Amino acid sequence: MRLSPAFIALFVGCLSAGASFLLQEICSKYLLVTLPEVLFLTTQGLVAALLARALKLAFWWQWILFIFPLAIWLALKLDLTPGFLFGGFLLFVLMYWSVFLTQVPYYPSGQGACDVVAKLIDHNKQLKILEIGSGLGGFSTQLAKIHPKSSYLGIEIAPLPFLISLLRSKYQRSKVSFRLGNYKKVDFADFDLVFAYLSPAAMPKLYEQCKAQMKSGSMLVSHEFIVPGVKPSNILQSDHDSKVSYLYRIA
Repeated sequence: MRLSPAFIALFVGCLSAGASFLLQEICSKYLLVTLPEVLFLTTQGLVAALLARALKLAFWWQWILFIFPLAIWLALKLDLTPGFLFGGFLLFVLMYWSVFLTQVPYYPSGQGACDVVAKLIDHNKQLKILEIGSGLGGFSTQLAKIHPKSSYLGIEIAPLPFLISLLRSKYQRSKVSFRLGNYKKVDFADFDLVFAYLSPAAMPKLYEQCKAQMKSGSMLVSHEFIVPGVKPSNILQSDHDSKVSYLYRIA
């Protein structure tokens, strides 16, 4: 059974802390030197990041593990109140929700992704388009302005981005609908195009879901991330930025 990256990261953090304390003891006992706090914590973070890299954790885990000891030290130095820390924790929970399980952090797709998907849509057709991991709703809202005949649904698992996208849609009087939930529980059968900006970890199962549920000729567009072992039908290059999207036509 493969362990969750969150549990691997926890193990790495504990191991790096133990290694750093051991280094501190060696320096204190044999070299009669005490490492400065910042150097000690930087070493701990560096060891954790290198271990995470060796264990092939995603790059954001490497940065989190590197920064975490210094962030805790800074919070203690600033003498932040428990209420402030709890508020920050609550904000991160609402923003990122179950990212430690889904391995899909929030990151906006940008204008380039919208541009390349817009070129795939016929102005005269009424398509049903699903954006999974819709975040703050920018992609679907913008695409709906370009192709108003089509219908749009954005699904987001994190409460705060969902709420922002919902309010944004109401304020702009957009025709896009947003739903709070897990895309894995959505039936893709009614959709002509599914757009995803997730992570490499999520792509194999997403593709299998698309193959099992979507009708022939439907499209899966994955921004930046390929489906391992599956050749894309087309690679879409944006004129707006250097990022690419991968088109998979469902046979």
